[in-house]
Amino acid sequence: MKKLLTSFFLTFFIISILSGLDFGGNINNKSILSYSEDLNDYTETELSLWLTAELGDTIKLMSQGSYTYSTVKPYLFELDFLNIRNETESLFSYTVGRLWAADFSGYIYSHTLDGATAELNFPTASVSMTAGYSGFLFKDSSSVIISKADQSDQLNSEVMFAAPRIIGGLDLLLPELFLTQDLNISFWMQMDMRSEAEVLDKGPQLPSVKGGKLHTQYSGIGLKGSLAPSLYHDTSFFLGTGKTLSYIDAAYSYENIISFLGTLGLRYYLQDKFYSKAGFKFIYSSGDSDYLTDFTEGNTDGGSANFIPITRSNFAQIFSPLLGNIFLAQLNYSIKPFGSGNNKKLQNIQTELKASGFFRSTTGKISEPGINPLSDSLYLGTEIDAVINFRPFSDLGIALSGGVFLPNTSSDGAFLASERDVELSGKAEFSFSF
Repeated sequence: MKKLLTSFFLTFFIISILSGLDFGGNINNKSILSYSEDLNDYTETELSLWLTAELGDTIKLMSQGSYTYSTVKPYLFELDFLNIRNETESLFSYTVGRLWAADFSGYIYSHTLDGATAELNFPTASVSMTAGYSGFLFKDSSSVIISKADQSDQLNSEVMFAAPRIIGGLDLLLPELFLTQDLNISFWMQMDMRSEAEVLDKGPQLPSVKGGKLHTQYSGIGLKGSLAPSLYHDTSFFLGTGKTLSYIDAAYSYENIISFLGTLGLRYYLQDKFYSKAGFKFIYSSGDSDYLTDFTEGNTDGGSANFIPITRSNFAQIFSPLLGNIFLAQLNYSIKPFGSGNNKKLQNIQTELKASGFFRSTTGKISEPGINPLSDSLYLGTEIDAVINFRPFSDLGIALSGGVFLPNTSSDGAFLASERDVELSGKAEFSFSF
């Protein structure tokens, strides 16, 4: 790890001297104070250095490395990205190396990847293709944790790298296809590349936490655009398929996955009312009531209907479960209280209030602990978050936020009262670019 870091910064220094091109850095600090049954604090500070170098008329080198200190882990070095980009306005462009990739919705895959992306830009359509490998990322900076084997690696101090998976995607965009509506069509997949010796064998045996392979595919379609003046929407639907290890009749077997994810978002802008915005979001991911003991690889009867995205999405400050047997309804309102004033610095203050209601799709398990196994209630709880963002200068940002999560711990509630309590959280964030 130290050799990798030394090599990066040496390369960074040499190229910057020889080429005299653009470089800089960022400092980000996050401090969180939370309370449930006990008071807990967490601090994280990240220093990152970046470099861009022109290697020709159309070729650019992009690189960034970072060091992170936190109260949980005193050091984490990562090569955030290192790639070569062909930035032309022609039909074909590409990026090769460590890069950021995402599907059109961001709910299936949104993460760093070692591989390549290519784009074909036609007058009436664009096609984006992505392929790469996740196993060279450090596990502490990866959110690709979707199987029991992945979870086991996270807890194993001898494992350094993230889950070894081949990940690929294809996205087609047809802009303003009709009535100013953009149509997206997408196909993504991931394949577990572990050897057979690293996972459970099929057949009769006692229950084990070792886990098996997980292969998944996602076929999606989305539509976004304007519905009326100042009113916009984005909707999407994904069909999830694949194979998951199941424990049925005291034997392990691989069963089919047939699942789905549906989303709806609405945004209404009121520019003349202090640049305010009101939004609504609804997300529904299918689940499976047969997942009685485990959310991951917990299928116990026939095929699985539990939706499993490749990466995690964040929906709230405190309670943000992995999609799968989850649906939520969210309202938010943001405003710039001094947006119409004469003080340009105060104009950049933005406040937001967000309320999120969380539910289970079925009575099965979710990704979070504390579920009451005897409860038929689908309602999980409600979270209310408030945020103040202030950017007095282009290179300086400050954010203060607070939240409260109220779990459903009634006598027949979805959570056990002994396992889940009201949770409070306050967070201060600071960012500086140089």
